[in-house]
Amino acid sequence: MRAEGLLHGEADLRQVVVKAVNGVPVVMNEIADIVVGGAPRQGLATMNGDGEVVAGLVLKLTGANTNAVIAAVTERLEAVNATLP
Repeated sequence: MRAEGLLHGEADLRQVVVKAVNGVPVVMNEIADIVVGGAPRQGLATMNGDGEVVAGLVLKLTGANTNAVIAAVTERLEAVNATLP
C-alpha cells in the first residue's frame, strides 16, 4: 500500500481501516506486516540509452546577470561532482 496525505508514520498506517466485518473494523495491522520501503521511483534518465544519469535544469530570473548565473552554476557543479563517485 502506498499512501500520501494524513498518515504521519507507521503507527498511523497500522490503524487504517480496510473493511468492516459485522460492524467491527478490520485494520491494516491485523492483516499485514507493516514495513517502510523505498520511495516510489519518479523517473529515469539515461545517457545514450546506457546506465542512469542525473539531469538538471537551470532557469535564470528575468534581470539576472547571465554571466554571473553561469559562473555560479559552474562553481556549484564542480562542488557536487567532487562528492560523486
